[in-house]
Amino acid sequence: VLYIFFFFLFFFQAEDGIRDFCLSRGLGDVYKRQYLNYSKASVSVAVRGLLADGYVIKDRYGSIELTEEGRKIAKKIYARHVLLEEFLRRIGVSSETANHDACRMEHTISEESYKKIQELVRKMKEENTLNEEMKLTN
Repeated sequence: VLYIFFFFLFFFQAEDGIRDFCLSRGLGDVYKRQYLNYSKASVSVAVRGLLADGYVIKDRYGSIELTEEGRKIAKKIYARHVLLEEFLRRIGVSSETANHDACRMEHTISEESYKKIQELVRKMKEENTLNEEMKLTN
């Protein structure tokens, strides 16, 4: 569960133009923005764990910020999400379902399976590039 919150903290810190890149407005933001339906208590426990492990810091006003180490892990999880979502869309899964499934897969997939999917997506991209180049020359 803690890794899920790395992703949420990073994602809404990086993608939401209203908020500062590095800050949330607190636990309420984390709870409202997550869509895997964890309870407020679960969000609170997860964030406390992240605080205890040094992955986030919280100021006296309750704003939460990822530490450098927390940001590294969040970026890794986000990269996994992007690749898994791309893979699922390439094999015909709808965008909404691909996004939802990638959120769950990114935290449980083995390194071996992830590397194989990464390799397959790279090959799929190369094949698409070759097909496009062939179309241009014909």
